[in-house]
Formats: sequence, structure tokens, C-alpha cells
Amino acid sequence: MKKHMRIFWTSILFFTLGFALLAGSFYVITPKQAEASITVSPLRVVFEGRTRSADIMLLNLSGEENTYRVGWVYNRQKEDGQYDRMESPLNPEHNPADYIVFSPRQVTIPPSGRQKVRLSLRRPADLPDGEYRAHMIFQKLPGEGTDPSLGAQEEGMSLSMIVTLGFSIPVIVRQGDYDAQITMSSPRFLTAQQANRDDGDPRLEVTLNRTGKHSTLGRMIVTWDQSDKPNKRVGLLNNVSIFPEIDKRIVRIRLTEKSIPSGNLTVSYVGEGPQRGVIFSETTIPVGQ
Repeated sequence: MKKHMRIFWTSILFFTLGFALLAGSFYVITPKQAEASITVSPLRVVFEGRTRSADIMLLNLSGEENTYRVGWVYNRQKEDGQYDRMESPLNPEHNPADYIVFSPRQVTIPPSGRQKVRLSLRRPADLPDGEYRAHMIFQKLPGEGTDPSLGAQEEGMSLSMIVTLGFSIPVIVRQGDYDAQITMSSPRFLTAQQANRDDGDPRLEVTLNRTGKHSTLGRMIVTWDQSDKPNKRVGLLNNVSIFPEIDKRIVRIRLTEKSIPSGNLTVSYVGEGPQRGVIFSETTIPVGQ
């Protein structure tokens, strides 16, 4: 009888484990979770023109020694700016991971310590004009003493599940003269209620439309001409990218003024990185008129 009961409960356990692993395959690690233990600088790497090398600095912010494994993943951007994870490169014929050598591939960083990862590009001579991207991931490995195995004993069983945190940044290879144009459309002022937010702050929503062969990186700046200061900045959103796999992105910018009864809001998309200071696009929307 005991034997049959053991078999029964073992079956239940492995069914539960299988379900948990299936559910775990959809678990998403947010940047805030990963950033709790690591800072990565810069947040993107672009190889263009004569650039052949780059450095990425990792800073361990935690109070304990951590080990990180460095590798590649592939992400496709969506219109809301989020990513879908892909099993294969965006352009299988020209995978940046095949052209970029990096070291080290695994690092152990003491508390508050730092480690440099060096990247070197071997650009193919016949690479067509365009942009090619992979994401470099820095994956925190379980600490010493953690046993990821599933053990079974005569009188009982134990189940251990370990979630590995990771943070990734885009690494881009550009070929040809820079080619990206942005226009804005459908600007909308939204109250906190209309934006379905409970913080009381309004939002400005705008659609960024991209054409050309390359991506853009910039920040969204919103100014208000009827505030206590002329053209006071009332909104800022950093690290806004639009990659070549999409031709538009819908952006919502949180405004710092809870009440904007009238006047004009001007939103600007200003370049960062290699295009720092370039105004990709700008538009003005009247409020309360």
C-alpha cells in the first residue's frame, strides 16, 4: 500500500513540476529586477563607420560576490517598445553574433566591484547596407551552495526552482551612411484617468513613424508654454529606440504637472548616442482649446 501511495504522490509531483516549468518558460525578468544587482554601461553599443571595438562596464551593486555569464539573445521590438524573445537572429544571413568577438564570457565581480567586457568587430567586406542587431545578455548565476537538482528520498521529496536574473542591451552593426527619418502623428493629451493610471499625473501620447534602414535612439522632451516658466519642461522619457523591424512606435510620456488646463505642449524627439543633439521630429498640441 505504501509503495502504491509513493507512486501516486510521485506522479502528482512530477505533473506539478512539469506545469511549473511550463509556466516558468513565460516568466519575464524586468530590468528593475536585474538592475537590483548590476549596472551596465553603456545601455547600447553601435558599430558604425570605422568603429571596430567597444567596452561594456559591469558594476556589481549588491553586497555579495556575483558571477555573470555573458552571451547572446535575439529580441524583436513591438510597437509598445517591449520585446518578444526569438529563437533565431532577426537576419539569419547576417547575424552580428557571428562577427563580434567578446571576452570574458563569464565574470565574477566582488561587492561594489566592476568588470570590463571587451567587444571586437570583424566586419564582413560584402555586408549589405542596413542594420544588424543582437542583444548581449548578462545573466546572474546561482550562488555557491545552491542546489538546482531535484532530489527524491524514500520518505519524502523536495523541489527546488531557481530563477536566473538577466539584463540585456542591444549591440548593433550599421552598414552604409546613416539613414533614418522620424515623423510624429496622433498626439493626444491624456488625463491620469484616461491613461488608466492611479498616480494622478497626465500623459502625452504620440506615435513615432520611422523610415529608412537604421534605428533611432533618443529622448522625448515635453515643454509647456503656459506654465510658471516659459517653455518649462514638464515631461522626459529617456532611451526611446525604434528599431528597423517596426515602422512605428506608440509612446506615452508622463507629465510632471498634474494640472495643465490650457496652452500648448511641444514634444521633441532628440537624438542620443551617435546622433546626439539631432532633433528627429517635433510637434505641438493645444490643450484645453
